[in-house]
Amino acid sequence: MDDFGVPLLRDPAIALPETIVLPRIKHGPLHKVEFVVELAGPKTAAAAAVSRLLDYDWYTALGHPRLWGMRPSDDRWQPLAASHDGTYDSIALSYPIIRPDGRLDARAASQIMEHATEFGNMIGRRAMPLPQVGEVERLSRELESIRDNLDVGVSFAFAPSRGKVAERDLWPIFAALGLQFGPNGNFEYKPLGAERGLFEVLPIGEADRFSLAAVRGGTQHEGVSLGFRLPTCPNPIRAIEGLLRAGRALCERVGGKLLDENSHFVDARIAQNSINNVTAADTTLRKAGVEPGSAEAVLLWEGPKT
Repeated sequence: MDDFGVPLLRDPAIALPETIVLPRIKHGPLHKVEFVVELAGPKTAAAAAVSRLLDYDWYTALGHPRLWGMRPSDDRWQPLAASHDGTYDSIALSYPIIRPDGRLDARAASQIMEHATEFGNMIGRRAMPLPQVGEVERLSRELESIRDNLDVGVSFAFAPSRGKVAERDLWPIFAALGLQFGPNGNFEYKPLGAERGLFEVLPIGEADRFSLAAVRGGTQHEGVSLGFRLPTCPNPIRAIEGLLRAGRALCERVGGKLLDENSHFVDARIAQNSINNVTAADTTLRKAGVEPGSAEAVLLWEGPKT
């Protein structure tokens, strides 16, 4: 409050919804976008033996998989732990079929199966792949096509009528909208339960992030950008609606124009066209078997977490 003269609070008159429909959070292998090898067997496997999958030699030989396990007390997959206590009912290894640095091919899948079979034999389990090795190439091409052809970005810009806007004047508006300060010096619309923001706001000009130091230093910006990546957005339709509302709030409280990616003034017609285009892209993604913002979409477009 001391930096702004007013409390940074939500304003019900312009605040974006705190709760929206979000993709179901998934745990474990993602069969739509991963090559999964389950080590199956009729008996439980000792954790001491299973945890050897985490040993450097095995982990490297198996191609650095994501490792999963289910103990008798579990009701969902858990990341495999380096524990020697207890037993496992289910064990799985999973590999993104498409990665930022390339894609899995049949030869690599065959090598994975060779090593997985060797390890499975050691613990009395059978290595069972899904999809089958012979289907990996086809699925890889299909996923690569989806990733390359449906990578849609949504971008707008707020241009202040005075040419520049003080960062100090922006924070109260962002707070009134219910935006949160993000980890990268951005503000983001992140409803309750969302693992990531629906859209983000960043400064335009010399600074590439917001900060209290900029507020206290009197930093001015040429405007702000508002946008999101549609495939990884948890709810693209609510994102575009919220983004446009945020743009209108900036126009009303600061003075200026909201511009689309072609630098056209966003009037009612362009705003509705933007909502229609996002809705159509959302539908196309779902028809292709990928729910926007789902774990599968995030893995396909961003790759595994490092």
